[in-house]
This record gives sequence, structure tokens and C-alpha cells, in this order.
Amino acid sequence: MGSFASGWLQQQRIDLQQADSLREIGEHKGRAELYSVHTLHIIQSLRLMTAEHSAAASSRMESIHAPVEQSNYQRLILELQESATKLPVAADTILMIHRELFRESGRDGGRFKEIDNQVVATRPDGSRFVCFHPVPAGDTPRAIDKLCQSYLEQEKSVEPLLLIGAFILDFLCIRPFTEANGRMAQLVALWLMHRRGYDVSRFVSVERIMEAKKNEFFLAQYRSSVGWHQAEHDISPWWNYWLDVLLVSYREFTNRARALSKRRGVKTEMVLELIDSMRDGFTIRQIQQKVPGCGIELIRKIFKAEKAAGRIKCLGRGPNALWKKKRTRDIIKSQLK
Repeated sequence: MGSFASGWLQQQRIDLQQADSLREIGEHKGRAELYSVHTLHIIQSLRLMTAEHSAAASSRMESIHAPVEQSNYQRLILELQESATKLPVAADTILMIHRELFRESGRDGGRFKEIDNQVVATRPDGSRFVCFHPVPAGDTPRAIDKLCQSYLEQEKSVEPLLLIGAFILDFLCIRPFTEANGRMAQLVALWLMHRRGYDVSRFVSVERIMEAKKNEFFLAQYRSSVGWHQAEHDISPWWNYWLDVLLVSYREFTNRARALSKRRGVKTEMVLELIDSMRDGFTIRQIQQKVPGCGIELIRKIFKAEKAAGRIKCLGRGPNALWKKKRTRDIIKSQLK
């Protein structure tokens, strides 16, 4: 059953595009080790903010509006980064992650589904239809146990990113939980990547990139799930999507690291990076809280310079005044005055 049926993965062939993606991702991963401590310190200092953005993007993908669950997701990202190699690839670990995702939310977590679920899609005319029947509830614990065992058996013989991609596809086809299968797939994917030294999610919100490719996600999952129960599916569409997400993530990290390596002023760069990442309004005090050790006077100086350059605007007065980034057309208008 699925991608981990006996000998199935070893029979798969990758195309030139997938080979090129794997090669480039490997180059980015290796290049990351060459950047200076100064540059990595700036990016690493924004780790909390990156986790915050990841949690928000993951919640939006599942249309979840539960602050407690979003906060739990953010905490789990940081914890999994630190303990990735210590956690065994086993059903108990997956159940633990699910339980922690729902901690203090008032909803039940940490147990597999007890009722069969379905994957439902919407046609262009608005009508809905069942496009996939996941593994039945009664078979789910055994299916997850087998998935984890098969992963460990092939961990040293199959290319890591392809193996992780296959694991996530099978996880989504099993759909082991009543709720949060999408968010769990993202957390498990990042956990397995950290186990193999692919740490890009420390510096870039991979979930944000997944959100931008949401349509591709569902289409690839659908195409690669056809025939999955009989191990007659085509995993190539899913691998294409998966590798594309990682490639975009690593390219973003490399571009950011290159830009920062050419500049001076660690604290200034930290503040500018934080401002650039903000989606909504922000205050000077909020920025200071997110950049420990950066004095209020330096932050005010940076805000003043950015305001003079036409990149941000102040919507009030006093220390708690709200600031916002200017939209591109606002910047153009200000320059034409």
C-alpha cells in the first residue's frame, strides 16, 4: 500500500528537472555553511518571527482562526528544530505533536481518527465531490506504524528529500486525524528535514511559500493519490511540488544571506529585516521587544530614516504610535510630489 510498498520507491525514476532541483538545493545547503557568523546571526535572530509567520500561514491554509492553536504551532516549530534528532520516527512522536498542537485549545488532540474521513474537492460550478478515500479509521494506527518503520528502513538508501516527500504524501493519504492533517503534515515535514540537516525553516517560512502555492499543493496531492491504495500511483507530480517549495525557500534564504553579508550594522539590519517582514501595523515598542539588545534611540533613528525615504509612515503620535509600510503606489506618489 502506498509509496512504501516493498521495493516501490527503488523502482521510481526522477526526471532532469527533479535532478536539477535536488542538485541546486544541495548547493544552497552547502553554501549556507560558508556564510559568516555575523550574517547568520542576523537571520537567526529573526527565528521567532519566522516561526510566527509560519504558524499564521499554516492556519490560513486550513482556514483556522484559533489563536491558541496558532501559538502552539509556533512553539512546536521552535521545539522541533531543537529536538529533531532526539525524537524517534514513530507513531508516538506523531501523536505527541498532534496533542501539543491542541494543548489548552478545548479540542481533543493526540489520538488517531475514530471515524473514516474523506477528501472532498469542489468543481468549477461549485458542486463538491469525494476525490479520495483515505485509509479507514480502524487501519490507521497500523498504517502509521508501518509508514514510520518503512521510512527508517530506507532512510539511508533513498535520497533524503525524495524520501521525506514520499512520507508526507503517504501521511496525507492516510489522513490519520479527524482534524489538522494539513498542519500536521507541515510540522512532520519540517521535523524530518531537520533530522537530515535541512534547516532552511529556521530562516525562511516554508509554510508561507506553501500558502502561496496552495493550488499547486492540492493539484499535486490529487494527481499523486490516484492509485495510491494499490501502489500504482505516480509520485512525480508530488515530488515536483515538494522540491519546488524547498527550492524557492533555499533561494530566498541565499538571496537574503548574500544581501546581509555585504552590509554592516547587525542591529540595524535586524530592525530593517523585521520591518520588511511586517504584514500589518507595528509600533516602535513592538520592534524593540522582537530585537533584544537594540536601544530605543537606535530604533527611532532607523524609523526616522525609513520615513524620510518614503518606505514607512506614522499614523499617530507618541511612543505607542502605529506605523505601517507604504504600498508601492504610495511610494511612487510621494516621489512624484
